[in-house]
Amino acid sequence: MNVLKRWQVFLAILVALITITGAIWKFGANVDARYSKAEACKKASTEIRHEVRLTQQRLDQKILFDRSDQYGQRIDGIEDKAGCHTVPECENILPPDKREIYRHYLKEKKKADDAYEKLGVDIE
Repeated sequence: MNVLKRWQVFLAILVALITITGAIWKFGANVDARYSKAEACKKASTEIRHEVRLTQQRLDQKILFDRSDQYGQRIDGIEDKAGCHTVPECENILPPDKREIYRHYLKEKKKADDAYEKLGVDIE
């Protein structure tokens, strides 16, 4: 009977040790997974911010390009209606109210072109 009791105690201790080892192992795996996921999330967040920044820059370029193109078309329309092809020629031909609009369009086109060049990279 004494031997049987020893085996029971031995088995109880063995089961307890295995259970404790499993619990520690699981806890360690959870901690490891948590922090490795946090690192992956930080990396993904950085990549997303970079992509958003690039998309914002491309959008800004596209907006400025379209604005410059729009003013260019308006300027061309005024020049075609007036029958002139250079700025000094158009300023002499156009009536004062149209001349002011023409100058405004030239100034706004220049602003859009300068801002576009300041951004740097071409859209295409």
